[in-house]
Amino acid sequence: RPELRSQIAADFVGLVPDDFRKFVDGAGLSDVVNYLGYESHSGIVKRMSEADVLWLTIGKRPGADGISTGKLYEYFGARRPVLGLVPDGVAREDLIRYGAAEIADPEDIQDISRAIASMFDRVSAGSMAAPDDAFVRLFDRRRLAGDLAAMLNDAVDPESQS
Repeated sequence: RPELRSQIAADFVGLVPDDFRKFVDGAGLSDVVNYLGYESHSGIVKRMSEADVLWLTIGKRPGADGISTGKLYEYFGARRPVLGLVPDGVAREDLIRYGAAEIADPEDIQDISRAIASMFDRVSAGSMAAPDDAFVRLFDRRRLAGDLAAMLNDAVDPESQS
């Protein structure tokens, strides 16, 4: 859907490899891709919370089914829609459970185009599913830190177990 081009932009924060920049230029996408450079973690969290859509790509390679990046859980915490270009595996399963995601095969251009158009339509119409709050809470940093503290306390003082 060529008409979407003028309404979509991709912002990349942080280090972007030169080979990716060359790919973007060669694909004729320079007009819709912005490189924003380094930003503090708090700045990135703010930017994520304000984004229309967050984008995650995990390429197909041996072991990709077990890859689940920390970025994915940061995205869940931002509670924003996620476009996941991911192979079958842990990340795909978590995106499905998250609920507010559109998923495509990372090597299938037609599937990626379909996912982008579908997400654009749903976000524009306000009909994107909301994240599953119970699932998102599983990854809350405070809860996880408390669980870890309890495990460490139990490890050093087994008598404290309830």
